[in-house]
Amino acid sequence: MAVVRRSGESPCALAPAGIITNRLPSQAVYQGSTEMEIKRFETKARMSRAVVYNNTVYLCGQVGKDASKGITEQTATTLEKIEELLESVGSNKDKILSATIYIKDMAYFADMNAVWDAWVTPGMAPARACVQAAMAREELLVEISIVAAV
Repeated sequence: MAVVRRSGESPCALAPAGIITNRLPSQAVYQGSTEMEIKRFETKARMSRAVVYNNTVYLCGQVGKDASKGITEQTATTLEKIEELLESVGSNKDKILSATIYIKDMAYFADMNAVWDAWVTPGMAPARACVQAAMAREELLVEISIVAAV
């Protein structure tokens, strides 16, 4: 079994010819392929607002611009922020693959859905889950996390 290495780097494990082994076996890159770069946007100590990898963007949970407002306004401004963030990394709402919606109380479900349904382009609805959850701050009513194609 031949091992291919990048010049000056030691392998982590043996691998068949054609695999570069300067990383764990599960992270091997086949010779001739392009290594995927991870791009992080607006990164702070705890998290990045967006991470792009392999033509997919992962957004951190987004909340409304003004937490003192009701569910309709919080949902609308959360979706505005999502749209702006997607556009900043070369995507858009029609490329959303999956949405996870955290709602403080299911009593808000119908009002949140009315805003969501008006926002989603007909025929472009992503896979979606909605769960009731304790929020990070008492005044938050909704948080939405997105995965989208770039």
